[in-house]
Amino acid sequence: MKENTLNASVLPIAIDGAAASGKTTLGRALSEIFGISFLDTGLMYRAITYLAINEKVPPSNPGACTELTKTIGIRITTDQWARITIEDKDVTELLHTSEIEKLVSQYSALAGIRNYMVDLQRKFAKDVPSILAGRDIGTVVLPNAPIKFFLQAPETIRAKRRQAETSQTKNKIEELIRSRDKIDSSRTISPLRPATDAIVLETGINNVKEMVHMAVRHINKSKI
Repeated sequence: MKENTLNASVLPIAIDGAAASGKTTLGRALSEIFGISFLDTGLMYRAITYLAINEKVPPSNPGACTELTKTIGIRITTDQWARITIEDKDVTELLHTSEIEKLVSQYSALAGIRNYMVDLQRKFAKDVPSILAGRDIGTVVLPNAPIKFFLQAPETIRAKRRQAETSQTKNKIEELIRSRDKIDSSRTISPLRPATDAIVLETGINNVKEMVHMAVRHINKSKI
């Protein structure tokens, strides 16, 4: 339910953080509270991974991967929680398989794919009052966003959260998260890191209600 209103001076809002740090949970909550759209940009990278897997294009062939974005591409469907389509097919619910989870960081590290995604994300933020969540929103996609959050939580807590969403073992999930963290943080292009002016929220020591309350307080303080 819409409880607050925001003016353009505090939009768009950027949320960054590692896998299972709480970005989607926070983004959706703020979307409900302020009545604006939420885009989980990670779904976009999952969508291109889904497409590449189906087309049998490996991440070791960056040229072919980039070509996929030109010949087929993906689109964002504007909704309160934005959804992802490929050739007019909504694929949002198909993007959380273990195969995609394992490979998404490899595809998302490719320059051609990131450039394509960043352009789409910037256009969305320009056209739609919104909150965007990802790994490089505050540093690369929207460096001038008025409000930037960076979420942190220990690996064990993030693995426990992710385990609740899948049938994989805790050890396997920790291995996947560890691998994603390493790739996301060490890649040359748009590495995962907090923006210098980001508000850091420790989501491992705060429950969802506390995390949302802290974020809303920061947003309300920034209203002009």
